[in-house]
Amino acid sequence: MKNLYTLRYKQLHVQRLDGLYRALLYDGFFQLPRALVAYPSIRELFASDWGVKPFIVRLAMDGTQAKKIVTESLVWPNALAIDYFAERLYWADAFRDVIEMANLDGTGRRTVISDDKLVPHVFGLTIFDDTIFWSDWTRRGILFANKLTGQNSTRLMETVLPPYSLKAYHPFMQMEAPNICEVTTCQHICVPKLDGSGQQCLCAEGFIMHESGLCEPNCTKHQLLCSRPDHKCLNLIYRCDESYNCRNGDDEMECPVSICMHDERMFPCRDNRKCILRSQRCDGFVDCYDESDEFYCADLAIAWSH
Repeated sequence: MKNLYTLRYKQLHVQRLDGLYRALLYDGFFQLPRALVAYPSIRELFASDWGVKPFIVRLAMDGTQAKKIVTESLVWPNALAIDYFAERLYWADAFRDVIEMANLDGTGRRTVISDDKLVPHVFGLTIFDDTIFWSDWTRRGILFANKLTGQNSTRLMETVLPPYSLKAYHPFMQMEAPNICEVTTCQHICVPKLDGSGQQCLCAEGFIMHESGLCEPNCTKHQLLCSRPDHKCLNLIYRCDESYNCRNGDDEMECPVSICMHDERMFPCRDNRKCILRSQRCDGFVDCYDESDEFYCADLAIAWSH
């Protein structure tokens, strides 16, 4: 089993790569999350936040033992990168116009580059061999320099639009690490324990762990339970929208014949008297006679992040 970690809307999630299940690890810990990097061989994550009190945090892949390792002299920690060979963490502060590094526990912090002309607004960061590469919005390009001294800075390429994230892709960068979850009995999601002693099973959102170790549905009144093989809770906003969000079609059963003629750009009102554009659904304005375009919108931002 392989997982994908995402940081969005003040929440840290882990989900299976097949997209079937997603579990919430943290909710409310972050204020304005920005960057997220993983160190699989030590089963840890590093994340940055540039809220009122900016920080860089280190935490286990099972969502436990979060510890803020950098909290001082930090404003917009806009990028994170790990030097896996030297075991150092790099970050860029787009407000202070610096690129810095430290040990993985936050000690040994020092500045690599401090220059408002060279790094005026770094967005992405990556390390390869003895070189640090970064993208800069103000300079509209990709640049690189020595990862320890910041010397010999060079523009690799220019971009028309502000460049965003970048990653170095090379066999040397694909660090091999044992996958503790390669064989698992976890029903939904398997994550490694921090000490490497075994697996931790997690249930997807809308489910709770039964004492038997199985995940039992715990859907709210605003959710529909998709039966197996999905076996998940689905926001009712997807009910009868002419799209199979439950693989077995539970969300499209016993629906009125639509007047939208199977046009994916359109949304059928529940009373089947009118078709509106999907972009008009949950926009704060009533467009359907029965107001069904504004039903179940309270959790829309979370629902659309699935």
